[in-house]
Amino acid sequence: MTEADRPPVRGRDTGVNAGVLQATGTVTPVPMQEQETAPDRFFCPAFSPRAHHHASRARQRRHHPSTGPETAPCWTRLTSGWYEFRMPTTASLWWRPWHTVAGATMFHVDLAPHADHEACAFSLLDGEEKARWHRFLVPGAGRRFALCRAALRVNLAERLDCSNSRLSFRYGEHGKPYALVDGQRVHTGFNVSHCGLHGLLVFASNDRIGIDVAERTPGRDLDGIASLVYGPLERRMLSLASGLQKEHLFFRLWSMKEALIKALGSGFSLNPSGFEVPEEMLRGARSGEFRFPHAPTDRWHLIDLGEHRFAAALAYRIPD
Repeated sequence: MTEADRPPVRGRDTGVNAGVLQATGTVTPVPMQEQETAPDRFFCPAFSPRAHHHASRARQRRHHPSTGPETAPCWTRLTSGWYEFRMPTTASLWWRPWHTVAGATMFHVDLAPHADHEACAFSLLDGEEKARWHRFLVPGAGRRFALCRAALRVNLAERLDCSNSRLSFRYGEHGKPYALVDGQRVHTGFNVSHCGLHGLLVFASNDRIGIDVAERTPGRDLDGIASLVYGPLERRMLSLASGLQKEHLFFRLWSMKEALIKALGSGFSLNPSGFEVPEEMLRGARSGEFRFPHAPTDRWHLIDLGEHRFAAALAYRIPD
């Protein structure tokens, strides 16, 4: 067993260390020995003074590169009418419901540095994901990956009614992920995007779906980038704007085009300057119908979800 795969160290207290969060919102204690019987369920050690001490120290030092984030306490067991598994308590969740549009459910994921959240997220990753975490070189990249992937795992396992150990991911030809349960592909729609301190998840029955989030970062050569990725009308609209309006338009366009590309599943093998978002959306509409020039028979719905914190967009294929 490698250091990265070593199980979390439990607190030494022997009393009641977790709870069952019932549908009514009440918490019923669960003895530690019962927790020991479900290693394949979502789990992070329950609260203890010793674990809290280590979590506090973790906030004051960098994560050790060979072991990943230090495990910290934050988990309980959620029970509803049709599934039961261990997941974070409400107070410890780093994701929240964000929007529901046309049957698609979206969550916002908080990617700010947080020792407890990072430790719990890391404990949910499988061996391949932990190895990927160790390969990240850019500061913060591993944190964003772990927090988003763990939130994806918890919410997707709930929808598929399976345990964490049965869930895995593979990637299509152009990098779009899909889920497997016990090694068999499941056809459920989901997509993930993250940028800076924000992540977005979307779940739907339609697997031709894409979401994108983009923090509006100042100081970029917006016109230079636009000349490479935007079409003629998009570039013209951008040239007519200035200041903050130009910055918002640039990232709004970027998130919409990226969401369309992700829904299609082509990656950037499709030149983003080769298509333009619907003209009515260029002029301010928040949604519109779209068709790729190379596949005009397929209809897509595009929705601008931008808000004050970031630009964001959702795209999905309209069923025939």
